[in-house]
Amino acid sequence: MSAIAKRNAADSPHPGRGSARIHFDRGRHPATRLPLLEPGAQGPPVCGGCAFLYERAGSHGARLKCRVRASKRRPGPNLQPGFPACQRFQPANDQA
Repeated sequence: MSAIAKRNAADSPHPGRGSARIHFDRGRHPATRLPLLEPGAQGPPVCGGCAFLYERAGSHGARLKCRVRASKRRPGPNLQPGFPACQRFQPANDQA
């Protein structure tokens, strides 16, 4: 990692790497390109608690993806459960 990339990564309050962090720094979700949700009383909602998050099999193992995505042709970026949620956030129903 270059010195500039390390400095930019240290300056960013958001998780993720590369283009994901760029979207978060701009206040947008990397998968949906929608604005991020504002933190609530219990803290900021995260992708890991969203009903739209699903696991997709891949050649290097399962990856987390979002059903709500900007591109209809591609599955979107890999997500982490701790990523901030977008405005389409729907709480996952734990009674499955």
